[in-house]
Amino acid sequence: MDREYWKEIVSKLKILNECNWASHVLASDVENLKEALKCVSEEELIENTIFAYEDWDSQPYCDEILFRFNRQKISEVFEKIDNPTENMKKGITRFLEL
Repeated sequence: MDREYWKEIVSKLKILNECNWASHVLASDVENLKEALKCVSEEELIENTIFAYEDWDSQPYCDEILFRFNRQKISEVFEKIDNPTENMKKGITRFLEL
């Protein structure tokens, strides 16, 4: 699949009505995640995944995505987000405590 496809998938992680589908696609197959990382930075993927925690149904998929990354890196990216929502805070806090 082409770069624009994977960039679009990653960008949909920030869209409440589409993040469940996008997070499912990325979490369902490690190869999908690898392809996405060829098209976007690790930081962008982590940040957008954190935004997808806003949707409760996406949270298990977000966990699966973030398990592939260093917890310190996740924490650093989270700290850079201005005004994270309560769902984002709860999701990341819970994830980092796993």
